[in-house]
This record gives sequence, structure tokens and C-alpha cells, in this order.
Amino acid sequence: MASTEIAEIDDKQLIQTLKNSLYPGASDASVQMVLDYCRARHLDPFLHPVHIVPMYDSKQKVYRDVIIPGLNLYRTQAAESGRLAGISEPEFGDPVTFTYGGNDMTAPEWCRVTVKRLLKTGYVAEFTAVEYFTESCAVSKEGIPTPMWRKRPRGMLAKCAESQALRKAFPDICPDRTAEEAEGHDIDPDAPDIVDESQIQSPEERELAQLAFAAANEGSESYKAFWQSLTKEQKLQVRALYPKGLSEVAKEADAMNADTTE
Repeated sequence: MASTEIAEIDDKQLIQTLKNSLYPGASDASVQMVLDYCRARHLDPFLHPVHIVPMYDSKQKVYRDVIIPGLNLYRTQAAESGRLAGISEPEFGDPVTFTYGGNDMTAPEWCRVTVKRLLKTGYVAEFTAVEYFTESCAVSKEGIPTPMWRKRPRGMLAKCAESQALRKAFPDICPDRTAEEAEGHDIDPDAPDIVDESQIQSPEERELAQLAFAAANEGSESYKAFWQSLTKEQKLQVRALYPKGLSEVAKEADAMNADTTE
């Protein structure tokens, strides 16, 4: 669905459609955050570019829904950059038996994936990532792997390895961990791409967050002009919504803009 067509549909209708299709069981507030994230980054929410992941906030001692990019989004962005030269098939280590919560399960000890990137010099560089099962497996608070990791340990480990390899090869467009990696882990306060729906307290703040992210997504100059147009109160609100700032988003946009002008 084209972004212009989505923009013409009422948010309530979009939220209900997304809840009935891609995000069953999600709250209206969480799906609204999906829409805001996708609009800020010019993404089609019906292509399922981001996931709603319940993550534990160790400071507040509660679970929160957060919006995190999925592996497929990183694959798409890398391909659209024109510099993706290939992704290897996953290589697995020997199977090992692990014990979780008194129960045994067998999975590969590690997985290795290589991503190839075409550099501006014409050289194809290889970026290899190795992920270990014990470090990647999503475990519940009861100490048991989550259902998807119990059902598809090889597939989930391969996704984590590919995600890391894409981040190493394309740090400019794939800066943070994916939903596949974040599932079952605590909220990472250093991850700028993670959006906590509890931070948005009102429609006004939601609109301000969307405008700030959209300005940063246009590049440093655009974000600087946006920042200068804000009142003192609005600047404080933006700082509260994005404690780590939006400079990395703006730098990413600058890099992408530079590539398109070559």
C-alpha cells in the first residue's frame, strides 16, 4: 500500500486493521506507535517492517511494549542501498545439549553468517558475525527458552547472526539490534531505535515525537532547523522522549543522502 494511500485512512481504521492482521492482541497505543514509527521513516506498516516486543524494564519492574525493527527491514534497506553484494548461508557449530529450567534441549553451539558490501572503491568487503546460542537465546523470567527458540533454535540463531553481520556491514542504515535479537531480553536504554510507548503521554507529545524523528530522518541540517523552531518547553519534551538524542538518526540520513548524490 502506498504511503499516500495510508495517510488518507483514518488512524482508528488503520489501527483496527493492523490489530486484526499483523498485531493481534496488541493495544491501540502500541499499534499507534507502529504507525508513528513507520510514518517518520516512510515505511509501509502493512509490510510488517517493525515488531511490537514486550520487554522487561528492570528499573520500573514492569513489562513494556517497545517498537523494534525486524530483520526483514534491515535486509530491505541493505538491498536498496545498492551496496549489498550477498549474504552467506548460515554455518552452524556442533549440536550441544543445554539445560534450562531443569529441561534439556539440543541446539547448535554457534552460528556464523557473512554479509558482503560493495565499497565505493569497487572492493567487496566481507563482514562476518558469530552468535552463540547461550548468549542469544531468549529466556523467560522462569529460565525457560521462549516458544520460538524451543521450536526453531537453528532458525532463530541464524537470524541473530545475520542481524549482527548486517549491522557490521551497514552500520549507517542498520544501527541497532532487531526484534529477533531483542525478544526475551530487558530494555536496552542505549538503543536509540527502540521506542517505548509508555513515554508518549498525549496526542501532542506523539505528534512532537513524530515531527522530531521525521526531521532527523531528513538529515542534520533539517533537524537543526527543526530544533531551532521549538520552544523551550518543546525542547524539554523532545529530550524526555529521546534521552539519547536523535543525532545518530540524522547522521544515518546524512550518509544515505551522500550516497544518493554520488
